[in-house]
Amino acid sequence: MRIKRKYVTLTVLAALCLGLLWKISFVEVPLLLVAAEASPWRNVNEQLLGEIAAGRQTLIVLKNWRRAVRKLGLAAGDLIIAEDLTELRRFLRDRPDALAVIPWYDARPGWRTLRLNGLYFWENQRPYPLVSRCFSWGWLPKYKPRRVKNITIGGQVLLARGVGQVIDRTSDANYPWQGVAGVLRAADLAVVTLQAPLVYDYVKPRSPELLYGKARYADGLSYAGIDLVALSGRSMGDAGVSGIRDTLDILGKLNIPHIGLAASPDAAYAPCLFKLNGLRVAFLARRWSGPSKYTETDLRGVARTYYLPEHSPSDSPGEQAPAADLLILLNNDGADSSVNFWEGGNLADGERSKAAPQLGSLIFDQPSGKTGGALQRIFVYGKKVAAVDVLPVFLNDRWYTEIK
Repeated sequence: MRIKRKYVTLTVLAALCLGLLWKISFVEVPLLLVAAEASPWRNVNEQLLGEIAAGRQTLIVLKNWRRAVRKLGLAAGDLIIAEDLTELRRFLRDRPDALAVIPWYDARPGWRTLRLNGLYFWENQRPYPLVSRCFSWGWLPKYKPRRVKNITIGGQVLLARGVGQVIDRTSDANYPWQGVAGVLRAADLAVVTLQAPLVYDYVKPRSPELLYGKARYADGLSYAGIDLVALSGRSMGDAGVSGIRDTLDILGKLNIPHIGLAASPDAAYAPCLFKLNGLRVAFLARRWSGPSKYTETDLRGVARTYYLPEHSPSDSPGEQAPAADLLILLNNDGADSSVNFWEGGNLADGERSKAAPQLGSLIFDQPSGKTGGALQRIFVYGKKVAAVDVLPVFLNDRWYTEIK
């Protein structure tokens, strides 16, 4: 018996309609394991999951997601049900040793997104095991990995003194960066602070207190994929105004923009703007200590001056920062660096301020505090900060910076 063509066509159309209906009616929702910032946990493995199942660790779940969590096999002997995110936040604050399960779109930078068997969700989306397929009728947001942007910020970079000696000994300007370059290159934007100037006609400093390095040391910045350099270090004037001029010229030849040091006060306060698929990011620099300007007079009596920012727009009430979806302020105090960032475009609004831990030093020749330093990674989904990840770094016995 021959089937009429119209029935075949109708069958195909019905199958396509059912497939489309299925696609718009169900959505995959990754579920994240999170903890409070004071929590001792950073990675969840089989052993920790076993302790949760045995009731030795507390697991907090949202009421609406209890069934989905059970289907994924996350059994818990000590289970707390939260009515909403406000209650879940309160539970995490009161129980810093507890873990919580939330849908991906409820992630906040105030919570620590935990790695699952060493995989960080915001940078390793596939394969991700904790995915619930939910009936949505289109109201649940669909996760799209390509919308995640990674902004990585490092602390002070010293390309002088002991670091310069290591580069000269190895004949490799990239040597000090080899342990952190992979993380920096993986970022959509990578930013560091340069602590000391670089010069063309290098002469060994007369005093160990003077810090400056050779121009070729800057090749490591390109190797590490640095997209922006803040010039607000206390030692930027150690090679005089000519050293500052050389540094700006070297960065210009490498096509690396800079902030925080310029030939006019207005330019010193000027932000650097980037655009990441519609996300507008503005970077500003603030100097905490040291001189506010460097002046030198040449043999003809012509004075040349370079200026550093003394404060930020957040220090002056009513002063507005440039319009941006994400504003990042790079602070510097000698060998320590820190980061503040704001969502929404108004630096004067203190309630939107989020502070990061001290980043310390990134490329250095002696320990900076007990932990060395850190790389801070800000993960943005669309135009919303979803997570902040901090990677501690240290100087290993082979004299290059390594992630702890």
